[in-house]
Amino acid sequence: MTIVEEAVSTAYAAPGQPGAVADYRPRYGHYIGGEFVEPIKGQYFENISPVNGKPFTEVGRGTAEDIDRAVDVAWKAFASWGKTTPAERSIILNRIADRIEQNLEKIAVAETWENGKPVRETLAADIPLAVDHFRYFAGVLRAQEGSLSQLDENTVAYHFHEPLGVVGQIIPWNFPILMATWKLAPALAAGNCVVLKPAEQTPASILFLFELIGDLLPAGVVNIVNGFGIEAGAPLAQHKRIRKVAFTGETTTGRLIMQYASQNLIPVTLELGASRRTSSSRTSRAPPTMPTTTRRSRASRSSRSIRARSARAPRGPSSSARSTTVSSPTGSSGSARSSRATRSTRTR
Repeated sequence: MTIVEEAVSTAYAAPGQPGAVADYRPRYGHYIGGEFVEPIKGQYFENISPVNGKPFTEVGRGTAEDIDRAVDVAWKAFASWGKTTPAERSIILNRIADRIEQNLEKIAVAETWENGKPVRETLAADIPLAVDHFRYFAGVLRAQEGSLSQLDENTVAYHFHEPLGVVGQIIPWNFPILMATWKLAPALAAGNCVVLKPAEQTPASILFLFELIGDLLPAGVVNIVNGFGIEAGAPLAQHKRIRKVAFTGETTTGRLIMQYASQNLIPVTLELGASRRTSSSRTSRAPPTMPTTTRRSRASRSSRSIRARSARAPRGPSSSARSTTVSSPTGSSGSARSSRATRSTRTR
């Protein structure tokens, strides 16, 4: 990998080579409960770099059993994480942003080696934007508040925000870390726990990231299960204990995700487009560890992006509002009658 700016050239050695900025493990399991664990069925698959077309690590091949384990762990973590204050979660999100910024070059090189896009993009855009996104939601979170309204002289309604619980997130290959951040930051800010499935083409960079930031979150708040769509993605979207699904990817799969989520009557957020992998070749040869443009880069641009949200999806990606109406009777008893809240379809 080589980045050239203002006649200054910086070359990055491949992970695992002498002088490398970033190094991958030879093998990654799933990230569940704050640690790497073996797949239940013991299967792995090779992760191939587009830079040289060679495998550089192995990643656990998840199945429905791994999804079940991750969901169980996430719900246990939610018992305490869902009760944390906005101030506490804001501090943690800012710490995550700081840690990523401190390791920006390392993370950018790791993502480029896996994804294949020019390293100048991950250095200047992908990872800095991820940092900014965590800081944005850390700030927005501190300004979020409920509301109180008077319906008539005897009745008032109050609305307050509460987390959904455990949410499922499925990430594409073109922005492995930034797209994960888009989903993780608001979900964590709202007090949810997450089970995340990366794209099978780019599963390792998000695992690399959580080696760096995982200690900043309580164990089980974020869980990562790797694998293929039909083996891990479908069980996640269909899971009866998942309270919302967020998916970014191609349209055909998006239709399936919405169908899966509808079986459990849960909200779903879809970002669908026509992204495709493309190939580029250099006119002159270069060592495989230092191409000025990647040889089989996975394109990071989509021709068009379509955002589709279900009619039931709340405005925020991972939170709901609860509305409770309290009616004060005019009688002398002075006792207030309250109706148990129902979740509104939009957070206001």
